[in-house]
Amino acid sequence: MAAMTPAPPDHDVVHRAKSYPFGHPAESYLFRDGRPVPLEAPRRAVAGRIPVIASGSNAAPAQLARKYRDFARGAEIPVTRVHVGGFDAVYNAHITSYGSVPATLFPSPGTVLETFITWLDEPELEVMHATEQPGTNYHFAELKGLVLDVQDIGRLDAAFAYISVVGCLSHQGAPVSLAEVPARHRRFCARSQEEMQAVIRDRTAPGAALDSFILENVANEGLRRARSATLAGTAHPFRHGQMTVIEVAARLGQAPSR
Repeated sequence: MAAMTPAPPDHDVVHRAKSYPFGHPAESYLFRDGRPVPLEAPRRAVAGRIPVIASGSNAAPAQLARKYRDFARGAEIPVTRVHVGGFDAVYNAHITSYGSVPATLFPSPGTVLETFITWLDEPELEVMHATEQPGTNYHFAELKGLVLDVQDIGRLDAAFAYISVVGCLSHQGAPVSLAEVPARHRRFCARSQEEMQAVIRDRTAPGAALDSFILENVANEGLRRARSATLAGTAHPFRHGQMTVIEVAARLGQAPSR
C-alpha cells in the first residue's frame, strides 16, 4: 500500500488561504520549469497560443507551479502584463478547497485593472480547466469588445477568461475588489484576503476565530459548500454583452475539487 501524504500543519493551511492571490510579479515573465524567467521576444512567444486573462492567482508563479507540477511535458507559459479597461478583479461568491476566497473578473466602467494574461497551448489549457471546473465554479468564456493593452505586444479586443458561475460576492450591496491586485479608478471598495475572510466569517460563522473558520472550510467539504451557497444567494451576476460561454466540461470528465 502506498504511503499516505501527511496533511500539512494547520499554520501552513491557514497561511496559504490568507496568501491568495500568492504574489503577482512586476513584469511579464515566462513560466518554465516551475519558476519565472525573463520573457524574450514576447510576440513570437505568444504566437498561436490562447490568451486567458488571470484576474487572481493564475498570474502568480507559485500557483502555476502547483497547477502544473504533474504536467508530464513540462509547462512553458508566457505570462504578460495587461491593462484591462472597464473591468476589475473582485471576490467570487465561493470558498476554494484550500480555504481562500478567489477572484473573478467583473465589469467596472472607468476602471483599469492591472493584471496578467496567461498564454496557453491546448494541453496547458486542459490542465487549467481541471483546476477551474468550467461549468461548476467558473464558466470558460470568450470576451469580445475589450480594451486590453498588453505589455510589449500591443492592444487586443478579445481574450478568454474564467467567469464565476454564481457571480461575485456582495458586501454591503456591492462587489468587493481584491486589494492585492492593483487597478486605477476603482469603483468598488477594496479588501485584502484576510479582511474578506473576516467578512465572510462574520456572515456565516459569527464569533468563530478566523483561523479556525479557515481550517473548518478546508477540512469539511459539506460545510464549505454550505457557506459558499450562502454567499451565492446574494451574488452579483456577471453581465457583458459580448461574452460566449464555451462548454468544456464534457471532455474534461471528472475534475478535482477546487
